[in-house]
This record gives sequence, structure tokens and C-alpha cells, in this order.
Amino acid sequence: MKKLLTLLLIAAPIITAAQEWQGKITYNRKQQRELPKEVAARQTKVVEGITETNMDVELMFNKTKSLYRARPLPEDQRYHEGDFESGRFSSSELQNAELLIMKTRHVDNHHKVYRDLEKQDIIIKKVFRKKDFLLTAAPKSGKWKLTNEKKEITGFKCNKATRIDGDQIVEAWYTTKIPVSSGPSVYGDLPGLILEVNIDNGKLLYVAKIAEVGPDFSSDIRAPSKGKKVTSEQFDKIVNIKNAELKEMRRRDRDNEERESDEGERREH
Repeated sequence: MKKLLTLLLIAAPIITAAQEWQGKITYNRKQQRELPKEVAARQTKVVEGITETNMDVELMFNKTKSLYRARPLPEDQRYHEGDFESGRFSSSELQNAELLIMKTRHVDNHHKVYRDLEKQDIIIKKVFRKKDFLLTAAPKSGKWKLTNEKKEITGFKCNKATRIDGDQIVEAWYTTKIPVSSGPSVYGDLPGLILEVNIDNGKLLYVAKIAEVGPDFSSDIRAPSKGKKVTSEQFDKIVNIKNAELKEMRRRDRDNEERESDEGERREH
């Protein structure tokens, strides 16, 4: 009996530690964007506050895998590409509404980032123009530089790390108390779970607000499988081509409207 009790006492901390390597982190995601001058000049109530988006996202994790996803907004707060044809917006609001759609689409739960921490694989699911895409590699990034700076986030002591991604300065705070190399969106690869990411001094900010450590969400951590597999570069090319086509279509529409307006004025005179 004494031997059994001793074994249980020894095993208890191990079981507790293993449980702390799984759970769910809810982050607040805040992004600041600068509106193009020509759009800002025509801004209507449809896009009030669009220069800053603020929402909750979540990361479910265990020792071997993790899944990041946005929490979907209520249906009446979402905007969809079909709204243009449905008459939801007036013609004067179309361009501004389209900008709003582009900036709020990521709140839909179709956008996900899955990590296999054992194989070091990543799958990023994105939706563009009602089509699903699976990016099979993360965008190119710099190497983390670990620092001695420390602070506390949601009760966890965190260390600071920095890196340069292209022209972006990325600052991350991670906790070694949860030795899982993951974090919000595509950020990870540190000696602990990332609880805060700050890009370009607050232009994009993820901050953990709720840490549910211990509960098992493994059944929800599944790799996205629906969509066309592409690289990050291929996806960017697709987006750029389609956006250029849309921009050209809008330009032709404006030219036609101006031409019809001029012809109407000449007929009146």
C-alpha cells in the first residue's frame, strides 16, 4: 500500500504537467489600416471605424497539434460578396462596402491555421471569392531573437522574442510554462506558447485575454482538407490578378456612368 501511494504521489505532478500542455487561448485581435485617400474622401456611415478592426480569435492546442481560427461574427454583422447583387447597399456605397467586406472577411470561421508540431507541418485555410484554398507552407519569415525582457500575461510569466519579416517588425511574448511551439495565426516556433504578438508597434496586435489550460479540445483540432492546395506565392498571385480585374471592371463602370451622365446633360441642353 505504501509503495502504491508513493507511485501515485510521484505520478501526480507528471499528469498535471501533461494536462497543462493542452487547452484553448482566446486572443483579442486588433488591426489598424489606413484607408486610401480616394476612399476616405467618400467614406459613408457604412465604413465608420473601418480603419480599426477588433475581434476575438482562438487557439486550441495540445502537445502535438494546434488549430487557430477566428470566432465568427453574428450573421447580421457579416458582409458577403453576394450583398452587391442583393441590393443591400446603394450604388454610392458599393466601393466602400467592398472595402469593408475585404477587411471583415477574415472573421469568418473558414480561415484557419493548423500545425502538426511533431512533423512541423502547417496548413493555412483561406477563402477568396467563395473558393477554398489550402496554403501548405507558412509565409517566409525571419529568425527569432530571444531577449531577457519579461512580463506577465493572463497569469503566465512570459519572455520576449523579436524578428524581422520582410519590412515588418514582429514582437512576441511566449511562456515556457506551456511548452507548445505555437501561437496565434502563423506565429510559433518558440520555446513556449505565444500569448502576445505585436507587429509594427501595434498595427496588428494579438493579446491573450482568456487562458483555458487543462481542458482537452483535441476533437476540434483537425487539419482543414477542403480546398485547392497552393503555396503562399501562388495564392498572392491569384489574389492580385483577381483584384486587378475587379479594379479594371470598376473603372470601366465609372467611365460608362460618367459618359451616360455627360450625354444626358447634352440632351437636356
